[in-house]
Amino acid sequence: MNSYMSGPDPLGGKITRRGLFGTGARIGGAALLATGAGDLLAACGGSSSTSAPAMQPVAPKVDGKVLNLLTYPGFFAESAVKGFEKEYGVKVESTAFVGGQELAKIASGQPFDLTTPIASQLPEIIASGLARPLDHEKFKYWDQILPAFMNPPYDPGAKYSVPYAFARCGLVYATEWVKESELTGSWADLWRLAPKLRHRAYVMNDMQTSMGMALEYKGHDLNSGDAKQIEEAGQALVELMPSTGGFSDPSDEELIISGQGWLVPSWSNSMYFSVLQVKDRSSLGFQFCKEGSLVDMNPMIVDAAGKSPGTAALFIDWMLKPENMEANVRQVGAGVPTKAGMAAYEELGKEFPFLKVPPDIVTSFAGWQKPFTAERRKLFTEQWSRVQAVG
Repeated sequence: MNSYMSGPDPLGGKITRRGLFGTGARIGGAALLATGAGDLLAACGGSSSTSAPAMQPVAPKVDGKVLNLLTYPGFFAESAVKGFEKEYGVKVESTAFVGGQELAKIASGQPFDLTTPIASQLPEIIASGLARPLDHEKFKYWDQILPAFMNPPYDPGAKYSVPYAFARCGLVYATEWVKESELTGSWADLWRLAPKLRHRAYVMNDMQTSMGMALEYKGHDLNSGDAKQIEEAGQALVELMPSTGGFSDPSDEELIISGQGWLVPSWSNSMYFSVLQVKDRSSLGFQFCKEGSLVDMNPMIVDAAGKSPGTAALFIDWMLKPENMEANVRQVGAGVPTKAGMAAYEELGKEFPFLKVPPDIVTSFAGWQKPFTAERRKLFTEQWSRVQAVG
């Protein structure tokens, strides 16, 4: 565990979508979901029941002089973190994880105070008693949160979480090798163009996101629980894989920046970091797909195992402060559904048009990945195992 320090540019941190939703998993932790998140949580001491053990709601206050964060590298603006340390005399320590490690780390019982899991994982985390409820009335900046996120589907009543970074999935393409005129604005472009790209097209190593993409490609809902539709999506991916370079490991962003990936399913925030790091921004293009763009989020939660829950809640409230949230948005290149967060994101979208979002994404959760039911996870896992076998 290290003192909070930001990494490389931009603005002190390098984050990928499954850095920010986790490659190798984001949306959510597919490596773990494939084995059954509920089983993992239960094995690590959590419960698989649908109701969390009773805990008193946490109010923001300093109850520990060290705050242990479990999050992605550079996931909060350094200016906001340093400001918190100075304001409250707290030392922030950060343990980094990469996508796919969220559930195992949270369920390990280690004394982390605050973490940022995938929203679609949150119901199981809550049911397993791994998150503390929050005392909304004591938060100074609670009214910054957009109305829809005060009662989100992944956490009714926002009892356990505060919204943070969300991103949308689309296709990143290298303009030298994939011309805009060749694209039709559809997920079908990946299947159609991959055979022509000499194994330079890739598939995201994320069960929920890739299966959701394939479901939309086949004309189905990304959150479908229909066994035949899920099998159809799995078969589409099985047929696609031999034409690709495989899974986008260790991260889609690295494939894009290096020039190895010419057509890669990726996240809007990964595109943001990629265009900031390449010499010529016009060398990259980004396409959202007309079938729908997959959306997920990393909310902030207070870990039940932490020693300083009040300090963790205070850190969350500090991040909701408008000037801090503006800095965070510039840092992670993701939308944050607060008043200041969306204003900053809209401003960022003027320079980076692929960051613009339709209003229904933050009003009615259009296109969001939903938490798994046990049966739907089982069906996804069966098909994903087939995909992995040919990947």
